Amino acid sequence: PMLEAHPELRGPLATLMGSAYFNMGAVARSRDLLDQAVASIRADPSIEPLARAATLERAASAAYRSGELEVAHAYLDEAEPLAVGDSAEAYRVRDAIADVRWDLARDAGESA
Repeated sequence: PMLEAHPELRGPLATLMGSAYFNMGAVARSRDLLDQAVASIRADPSIEPLARAATLERAASAAYRSGELEVAHAYLDEAEPLAVGDSAEAYRVRDAIADVRWDLARDAGESA
């Protein structure tokens, strides 16, 4: 009920919780939360581009680990142009995007 009054918190909180589940190895639970987070950030134009990119990267990682490779590619394609800047967080997000892309290429048999 409290989140209904604060829609700007839905995406960031779902990202945080989904990331925690992902880090604990509960990929299926993280997928649900991260997909909700992606829907929330897409609906809220006030979310900063880098925060959008971070959510999309986490969702891509979970989709990859779930075997949903097309979904992972789509999330990464959406995240990449948003991950700009020279901050440590921008570098971290770009590195994570590149890491998932490398995993996808490796699993597809491409030399990486």
